[in-house]
Amino acid sequence: MKRFISILIIIVCFSLSVIAQTRKEADAAYRQGNFALAAELYENGLKGGPSLELYYNLGNAYYRLNDYGKAVLNYQRALRIDPSDSKARFNLQLTQTKLKDQFDKPDEMFFITFFRTLVNWQSEREWGIISVVMLVLALLSILVYWFPRSVLFRKVGFCSFLTFFVLTVVCNVFAAIQLNNFKNNRQAVVQNEVNLNLSPDLSSKTILQLHEGTTVEITDNSIKGWYQVQLPDGSTGWLISSRVERVAS
Repeated sequence: MKRFISILIIIVCFSLSVIAQTRKEADAAYRQGNFALAAELYENGLKGGPSLELYYNLGNAYYRLNDYGKAVLNYQRALRIDPSDSKARFNLQLTQTKLKDQFDKPDEMFFITFFRTLVNWQSEREWGIISVVMLVLALLSILVYWFPRSVLFRKVGFCSFLTFFVLTVVCNVFAAIQLNNFKNNRQAVVQNEVNLNLSPDLSSKTILQLHEGTTVEITDNSIKGWYQVQLPDGSTGWLISSRVERVAS
């Protein structure tokens, strides 16, 4: 058993060293302006598992290669891991200004935008850490309420407990929303020019033509070879599934 564990540790350490070396080579290729090689090496690095940093760097490499479809896809994948990452969001928005397809997003109520921004302020992991800190402070507030004889301290302890307890619940709700968004992400990015059809049939009416880099929301994938999607402006239609790549790879 000990021998097996030792061999397993050696294999894991070797794999990690190979991944680290690949990342260094990719970074060096990027700095030297060899963006195609950098992209290839970052792709190889992702075979070891998803990584915010690798997706972000891969998006940068594809952006430099003017492959905006893959750039958007990888920035979206980075933001799926951590929606609060400002660098990935900025680069995504920058890339989207260069896309051929531009859509006017429908207006939404202010509090919905505010709530979404607040939820995305931290990642799921960070909301979880904050909730633990709030819970510890709530428990300490109980001590402040329980032991001192002073009425003032008891009031402070009680109010502090309620505040930190509510914040604990809120942070857990935000973490749960982040986890749900991660698991149920239905976004896809157009990689090759494709027609948006009225129905899942090549002979059906073409609504418009979509170009690389456009992000869509999949609303129905029950028909083989087709996705029903919603565009950023709220319009819907059907397209060939092989022309897009899902963010949740």
